[in-house]
Amino acid sequence: MNAFEVILLVGLVAILITLIALVAWLRRPAPTELTWLRESIAQQAESLAQIRERVAAASEVSGVMTSGLGEARALLERMTAQNDASRDAQDRAQKMLGRLEAVLIGSHTKGRAGENIIGEALSCFPPDMIQTDVAIGGKRVEFALVMCDGRLLPIDSKWPGTDLLQRLGEEIDPDQRLALCAEVEDQVSRRAREVAGYIDSERTLPWAVAAVPNAVFAACRKAPAEAHSRGVIVLPYAMLIPYLLTLYHLHLRYASRADIAQTQTRLVEIARLLDNMERTLEGKLYRASTMLANACSECGQFVAAMRACVTGALAASAQPAAGDAPDGAPSAPSS
Repeated sequence: MNAFEVILLVGLVAILITLIALVAWLRRPAPTELTWLRESIAQQAESLAQIRERVAAASEVSGVMTSGLGEARALLERMTAQNDASRDAQDRAQKMLGRLEAVLIGSHTKGRAGENIIGEALSCFPPDMIQTDVAIGGKRVEFALVMCDGRLLPIDSKWPGTDLLQRLGEEIDPDQRLALCAEVEDQVSRRAREVAGYIDSERTLPWAVAAVPNAVFAACRKAPAEAHSRGVIVLPYAMLIPYLLTLYHLHLRYASRADIAQTQTRLVEIARLLDNMERTLEGKLYRASTMLANACSECGQFVAAMRACVTGALAASAQPAAGDAPDGAPSAPSS
């Protein structure tokens, strides 16, 4: 072994000893500050990982919220558009309702609503078949149908209870509806008593028509029958024109030379006068002879009235019929 090899071996040994010492130094326990620093760094790394996870979750939530917000915005826009369209429709409906109210109710009182409706419906008749604002018995009726023999059929169309109808349409409680229906029937009965005043034995048929709104007729149970006993026919607006056409056609076809209805009216008047005569004879003629002159005078008046009735009946029977019924045709119905 030469000197170079010895020197190289010694150098290698020295390097090995240095490495062993360095490894031993590195494996020795770390100071307290260094351990805390490592733990703090580890905790920070763990916190940073948690923050990253939360940020990722928040990003997902934010994406969902952004999507939901977009859908909500689109829904709000659709609702706004629908609301605008609904408002426009309501405005149009309000205007149409105002025009309809002006047509039905007019510019005066609420009682003219039916008059406007019936006037519009009767406009389909020939002008010579309908008379308006007719004076009968000291009163005026809005409309009258001119029959084939020249007599009239009064037609009343006033209905002032529009507020009552509105309350009836909005009420849902059964008991309250029954009470409102009773009020409606009372108004119909009062109206029928007024319409009965249009019946005149000389100028009109023994009937008169009271036209009422459809809702009023639907709410009535007894009032139409009670009105019929007075000679008043209660009809809903929807049935007025068919009824008038049917009545006119039957009257035109089956009216006889001797008007049975008019004759019966005169006979009823004669019966009433006979009753008055009988009461006069029993109550006055037999009491004292001093009352004989008064009784005879009253009897003369009754006889004159009966003679006038009989003369009128004979004159009516002598007139030619507007439309003769064929042989075997049924006679006109009595009142």
